[in-house]
Amino acid sequence: MPFDGSGTYAPPGPPVFPADPLLPIPALDYNATILDVAGALSDCLTRDGQAGMLADLDLGGFRATGLGAPTAAADAATRHYVDDATAPLAVLGIIPPGLPTDPAVDAAPAINAALADSDYGVVLLPPGTYGLLSSIVLQSGKTLRGAGWNLTSLVALDGFDSGIATNSLVYGASATTAVVVSDLAVDGGKVRGGGTIRLTGLQLRGTSFLVERTISRNCTGYGHFAQGDPGGFFYASGTFRDCWSYNCQIAFEQTASDGVLLVNCHARDGDGDLIGTYFHPLTRSRNITYLSCTAYGNAFAGVELIADASGPMDNIRIIGCTIQMLGNVPALVQSGVARTTNLQLLASRFVSAGGAASTDMTLVEGSAVQCVFDGGLVGSNWSGATMNFTNCKSIGRAQGVGVAAYGIVATGNSDLRWSGGSLEAHGDAQRFWTSVSAGSVLIKTPDTRQVPDGPNATFSAANLVVTANRTGADLSAGLPFAWDAADYDTDGYFDPTKPTRLTVRNGVGKVMINANTFVQDMVTTASVQMSIVKNGNKVLSSNVSNGTLSQGLCYTAGPISAVPGDYFEVWLGVSGDPSVIIQAARCNFSMHAVAFT
Repeated sequence: MPFDGSGTYAPPGPPVFPADPLLPIPALDYNATILDVAGALSDCLTRDGQAGMLADLDLGGFRATGLGAPTAAADAATRHYVDDATAPLAVLGIIPPGLPTDPAVDAAPAINAALADSDYGVVLLPPGTYGLLSSIVLQSGKTLRGAGWNLTSLVALDGFDSGIATNSLVYGASATTAVVVSDLAVDGGKVRGGGTIRLTGLQLRGTSFLVERTISRNCTGYGHFAQGDPGGFFYASGTFRDCWSYNCQIAFEQTASDGVLLVNCHARDGDGDLIGTYFHPLTRSRNITYLSCTAYGNAFAGVELIADASGPMDNIRIIGCTIQMLGNVPALVQSGVARTTNLQLLASRFVSAGGAASTDMTLVEGSAVQCVFDGGLVGSNWSGATMNFTNCKSIGRAQGVGVAAYGIVATGNSDLRWSGGSLEAHGDAQRFWTSVSAGSVLIKTPDTRQVPDGPNATFSAANLVVTANRTGADLSAGLPFAWDAADYDTDGYFDPTKPTRLTVRNGVGKVMINANTFVQDMVTTASVQMSIVKNGNKVLSSNVSNGTLSQGLCYTAGPISAVPGDYFEVWLGVSGDPSVIIQAARCNFSMHAVAFT
């Protein structure tokens, strides 16, 4: 054995070592010694003696000391080298040098210089408002990250370059890939309100982008925009996650896109003077998915599909979404001249309270499962459509004396198959479950309920609001939130003597719950929590946020099983700040009956 187990090599004993100068060493003993030395050397160094190592060198938990500074990519790095941060910096962040703190000074040059710096992969924008006179131009593989959508804001200045080709505050060209934008807000400032070239908030034309935790406001163009080439030469792809849009002409648009996912994205009116459409896929787009998205307000359309003359759209999926229109406009519409194929609607609600059909769908093919189409005169309207419905509800609610109501309307050689669920028509005059024109077909299975006016008939819901901002509010106790009034209450769900509650009425088996609150003027060390509580003790959901000056919290869920007498409340608490502002326009609490006993 060449080594003694402690790292010491001991040569073989006499007659080879120590050698006697007067005696010859026998060949057999000499050869054994040489072989022993050779074995020891082979055990020490795992290499061939001419080139590099033949296997890993196990240091047994000890250090390799005395290393030189690495010069090649495969060299071992010394601790001094790592501690001094001389390693490549592509994954590290940089605050743009020279970033102006004055919001009236153009911050785009400093931000663009940092994005173009090959040494850095992340550009960090501290809390503050940064003015822009030209676009921030994204670079492939780079991240632009703010401190939070309520802390970092990019705002278009009045002199924003009207001739710039990008026409957006944040721009990713068609050649970009894997860009990330997060934790900031963009505000178009209503710039170019009267022009033909409108200003967009976030415009992504490349592939594999990720935009998350962002807000777009007051954009005369698009708030969040995925844009490929209308001619089909390239398609945009990527993800919008946890994004909001307020008062943009189009809140979320996908033009010539292939593989865009919108998760937990929400559109609201804000000031309401620019809003046009909430969600807008068009121009050959395919593989577009909306998951847990919401829209509420007075836009011209909720989700507007346009399969235009450039070609059809395919595989548009709307899953777990709620689109509620307050005006006389549809929540879901397809207005293009080409077809939309593989339309998939799942567990979603489309509501038009202003008198129109909840849907006005032309030239579509697909399916709907567990959806509610809650319209005005017409529950849902389908023309030239081929659709399969499973366990859905289509509800027409006529408003006014002598006005007829229709559960569903099929025209233009439509082929509709309806299985389970219900077709409902309610009102004071004529009520028609179905209206099918010549050439169209509507086939219902025997388990489809056809509901006339009665206990199960009416649109049954209530929506509670705050009528004026509450200043100096102390929410430190985290108690049930008291509402000022009911915006509407069809069946006595709200009792003003119990202003925190919505109570389930007789005949109701399942309900959907929605709550929105907005707290502002908090100190940054405060935290805010909103919980939905059933019967005073069963918490259904809690949302917590901290480290922001203002925060909106949202909850949508259902159907939730319930029995008459069950009640729901919003519990709202702020710790660390006993005097905050409740913004009335962004607070509501609603319950909608979706199943009856």
